[in-house]
Amino acid sequence: MGNLIVSLVLLSLAYRISFALAALFPRRAQPAPDNAPSVRILVAARNEEAGLPAFLEALDALASEADELNFVFADDGSADATPRLLEEWRRGHPHARVVRLEKAEGKSAALRRAWEQAPGAELTVLFDADVLPAPDALALLAAEFSDPRIGAVSGEVEPLDSGSGFAARYAACELWGFHQVIQTARDRLGLNPPAIGAHRAFRTSALSKLPAFPAAPSLAEDLQTSAALARAGWRTRFRRQAVVQTRVPATIREFLEQRRRWATGVFWSAMHQPGWASPWTQSDISNAASLPRTLPASLPASSPRCGFPSIRQVPGSTWPSPSAAPGWEGPSATWPPPSSCFC
Repeated sequence: MGNLIVSLVLLSLAYRISFALAALFPRRAQPAPDNAPSVRILVAARNEEAGLPAFLEALDALASEADELNFVFADDGSADATPRLLEEWRRGHPHARVVRLEKAEGKSAALRRAWEQAPGAELTVLFDADVLPAPDALALLAAEFSDPRIGAVSGEVEPLDSGSGFAARYAACELWGFHQVIQTARDRLGLNPPAIGAHRAFRTSALSKLPAFPAAPSLAEDLQTSAALARAGWRTRFRRQAVVQTRVPATIREFLEQRRRWATGVFWSAMHQPGWASPWTQSDISNAASLPRTLPASLPASSPRCGFPSIRQVPGSTWPSPSAAPGWEGPSATWPPPSSCFC
């Protein structure tokens, strides 16, 4: 028994070291896009009154080379001012639509309604309604689709309030480890990093052939959709520089509740979609042979990690700071709102 435990510990350590080293490799070369694809952005929202004004201002600041950028919001039976705020924003944006679910049916069902109402576009991009996307996040995600094999791309989620307590610092460190090490290593090794989280982009033609956003209750629609894409033969990528920021749990109770929801979603997927994890356990690693033989001299530049501020996080101010995007002063509303949910 002792030898077995030692072997498992060594195997786990080797796994973590190998991924940490792989994360240091530079990104694989990406073909330059011939032209900017058309884009539609889908957002599901429920009771997001507190943080919605800042999110909508961040959407206004998104940089995009697309000829036409469409927005479709699905209000999932909100009981607060979310519908009113969405309608007010829509009136000032001719390419925006709002659909209303009379009662809460869940995020997956809300996204399905938005999908059904959305105009045609080459790319479908999803944002959670409680995040702040960086101005260049959309353009960086869209650029990855110059490779015709790519079906989905996700980006990094950074903590806004990582210095608010022990639980927040721990959650921030977890975010850093998942994105900077695990997702980055999967991308470098060609292991189809799952397109999950608060923002992700899909090739619409690939997504339309899948049972995306199932109408039946789903606790992990992002995980299921990404797995289905991989099983269908599409590649997925992770673009670390495509950043959104969000609140992290401020207390241990909030942290445990968030992890309970996430774990429930994973187990739900395993029970309702057999074989959902197989795309990552059977991923093609043929690209590993082309990785560089030497490591770069230094770690990639990091952003706010585990409570330590950087260019994108200025204590006591709104986000982003003007230095994060020259010429743009960021949302005027205070962020994060104290009552934001953790998705």
